[in-house]
Amino acid sequence: MKKFIARGLFFFLFLLLSLIPLEILLRNFHFINDAILSSSVNNFERKKSISTLFVGNSKFYYGISESNCFEKNNYHNFSFPSETLESTYWKLKYYIDKGQLKNLKQVYIQIERAGIYVQNPIKRNNMYDYSTYYKHSFNQITENKSILFKINEWLTAHFTFYRLRPYFIDLILNQINYKIVEKGINRNNANIFGAGFLYSKYSNIHMKEDLPALINDELSYLKTPVNIIQLNYYDKLINLFKKNGVAVDFIKIIEPIDLVSVSDSTIQKILLSNLEKDKNLISKRYPDSKLIELSKYVGSFTMEDFGDKVHLNNSGSIKFSKLLSYEICK
Repeated sequence: MKKFIARGLFFFLFLLLSLIPLEILLRNFHFINDAILSSSVNNFERKKSISTLFVGNSKFYYGISESNCFEKNNYHNFSFPSETLESTYWKLKYYIDKGQLKNLKQVYIQIERAGIYVQNPIKRNNMYDYSTYYKHSFNQITENKSILFKINEWLTAHFTFYRLRPYFIDLILNQINYKIVEKGINRNNANIFGAGFLYSKYSNIHMKEDLPALINDELSYLKTPVNIIQLNYYDKLINLFKKNGVAVDFIKIIEPIDLVSVSDSTIQKILLSNLEKDKNLISKRYPDSKLIELSKYVGSFTMEDFGDKVHLNNSGSIKFSKLLSYEICK
């Protein structure tokens, strides 16, 4: 028994001594999203006065860019790819608690059906590390989570080798890309307003391939009841703003399937039913808020205004933002 315990202790010590240099080595490596996240946070914090915020995930991050109205009135896009409602809540609470959003009057939240109607909530993307920036209590951030989730989250937040473990194969490639993207950020002043840049172009051929899956998603949203756990974070987010005198409204971004619905009555019916479901949810649960949707402008867009099956690209973002600014600045 003593030998077994001694061998166990020796193995644990060996493992610990092996992981320490690995941890030191890996802290010199960064993923692409780490560079973009750092830029996003730094540019947000440089803003001395923000009156209006857009918050959401990649659909907002790539879809809402600068316009004259947004610049003149101190608007900022503080969305980020793969960002969950939990992350949005905690990062904004961090800045409100620090008194850095005293001039904030209006927030526009992305209406994300995948976060409201899907029974398995979108998991936090740990390829980048929010804990570097937002120092809330670990117990607060992981409230209502299982013990196993908390252990995994704690290890992810505190140890680089654990955070990067699913991505070791791509480590060298990502390190090279990080240098390229980092230079691109400085050169293009990306994220000054908070918007990302997506230059790829979607096409009708791509849509033909993706359409069956997109229709299934829309039907799933239509049939599935709200996810109370996720909806609670909408509640917390909106209550946080209201306590600080900030108005809250929702925005639905235009997607490629909206273009298809113009010539397909069946798809149009499904999308309109989902839109009505969104409006009913907001009017009943958040009566002081409204849903802004720009479906009447769908004819202004082509498939080449999208980077993939759900995201606007740079040209589409410029179009959408001009139309959105017209709607909310008038």
